[in-house]
Amino acid sequence: MPISAPEITVESIIQTGFAKLLASNAGYADTNWTITLVGAVGSGTSSTSFTIPAVGASTTLVTQTGLSFTAAQTVLISSANNPYKSFQGTITSYNSGTGNLVVACVYNIGALYQLPLIFTDFPIAYINETISYLQDPDFKANTYFSYYFDPAQMPAFNIVLANEAESPSDRQMYLNDRVESAAQIPNTQPNESFGSDWTCSVTVIIRTEKMRQCIVLYNILKWMFLKNRQTFEAAGIKTTRFSGSDIMYSSQDAPTFIFNRKIQVDCRIYNTVDYPVTGPTATTITSVVASFPSEVTDLDIENEVLGSAGTTGPLA
Repeated sequence: MPISAPEITVESIIQTGFAKLLASNAGYADTNWTITLVGAVGSGTSSTSFTIPAVGASTTLVTQTGLSFTAAQTVLISSANNPYKSFQGTITSYNSGTGNLVVACVYNIGALYQLPLIFTDFPIAYINETISYLQDPDFKANTYFSYYFDPAQMPAFNIVLANEAESPSDRQMYLNDRVESAAQIPNTQPNESFGSDWTCSVTVIIRTEKMRQCIVLYNILKWMFLKNRQTFEAAGIKTTRFSGSDIMYSSQDAPTFIFNRKIQVDCRIYNTVDYPVTGPTATTITSVVASFPSEVTDLDIENEVLGSAGTTGPLA
């Protein structure tokens, strides 16, 4: 693992996450669907083959009979094979005796599958308002690596490296040491990795024009971070811990108030550097130990292999 840059990983998660949430699902075809009422209790399934319609268009499918579906209710229809492929619509009609269901598509962006799950305990007004906000053609997740933001371009996500430092408890450590190189045993690896463990904090400041926008974007971002813990791990960002702050507002741009809320990522990162183990510039365990005080010595080749007591001097 080379040098880790958590602030860049955070920006990637924000940009990629919103791109997936806002991707249109129109034209996706399947034969295995789940149907869930939004804002009410009730669900069903369907094996009808159809394509997710464009906004404003309708589709007809067959589901179970005797369900608690009525006209004008809102439903979320998702592919059971690919839950990111879904759409939200309004029930035009439902025949309780035959199971025929007609739904008019209202939204078909990927966020529609996720948002009702993220905001399960939120009022339906928040969900609908959030969907409309995200679907606005002018919506863009603007990210900045500083405190700067343009009040004319909202929302803004300011990514700030609050602090980072080499961990005082662990000091320097050696990763993937090629111990056999000290005994001059053939090594299949071309280098040896030296690294150190760092503590780090990255803060994301979410800025919006409206309070509700700030609340929902904060919770979406919190969900994205939790969902992407493996992404952090793969980038060498370990033991992530998330925390946040309440909403605040700034009046320096009066009469326009700017609302902001912070979410912080505390983590540990591994920064490593590779050294060659062959050739004139090779770094081996022997050369590392040789640079230490005389109280620390290396076993001779024979004893390193056999594991017997050292004969070249005292060990620390």
